[in-house]
Amino acid sequence: MRSNKHWAEDLKKDDKCKATIRHRTDGTKNRKNVEISIILNCIEFGVPSVLGKDEYGITYRVPYNELEAIGIK
Repeated sequence: MRSNKHWAEDLKKDDKCKATIRHRTDGTKNRKNVEISIILNCIEFGVPSVLGKDEYGITYRVPYNELEAIGIK
């Protein structure tokens, strides 16, 4: 059996990547290609995700599937 590892599992504190920030109720307010700085790589409620902070200092939980590898610094 082959196990696939997601590239985001290797993100560490202060790494940067782009993310799509989803609004809880209104999809027209989604923010795309937001650069976030990683605070913590975690699994919350069984969903692999990261805690990241945007340029305004707001912290978000972003699932791996909403992250983009392009732009990692």
